[in-house]
Amino acid sequence: MQYPYDTTHFSTMCFENTYESNQHMTYNGSLIATYKLADYIKSYVNVELPNRKKDNEWINIFYGQEGYFENNPVLKNDNVNTLLCEDFVTNNVTLKEVSIIKPPKGKNKILIAKVVKENKNIAKCKLRLAISFFQDKQLKHANVDLQYDILHQTEEMFIFKAMIKPFKIKEVKAGKIICE
Repeated sequence: MQYPYDTTHFSTMCFENTYESNQHMTYNGSLIATYKLADYIKSYVNVELPNRKKDNEWINIFYGQEGYFENNPVLKNDNVNTLLCEDFVTNNVTLKEVSIIKPPKGKNKILIAKVVKENKNIAKCKLRLAISFFQDKQLKHANVDLQYDILHQTEEMFIFKAMIKPFKIKEVKAGKIICE
């Protein structure tokens, strides 16, 4: 997993160093290793794996579980989580999906944006969304910056996230990748 050593993704936050340096992976390390292993199996192992993304039984079991929305879409008939937009091309980015996710615990919600990979190195970039929302029964506009999620790295998309207060977002007006 570390050859050649991947300092962008496998950082010190990925190992506990409980007994010796780099001996045990943390939760973060296991996420990165899982995505790397899945990518390796898809790319180099000649085996047909089941794709359950459209299997209703599988969806019913795992829908809303930890990590589900980073890898799968919010259903349009979901009464808890909100799909704001999908397949939206704006500025220098294609937003595959932007959703508001209500975590099982806590007041704040998570704004997740999935950006189609277009051969860019975005490790030090953020996604700025221009949104409209309701506050005190008035329609307002703001920019929201989402941070790149280094832990969830799907084959097709970059994932960006931000914690937001529970207010009603009406629409995503635009989005743009901003690199430092």
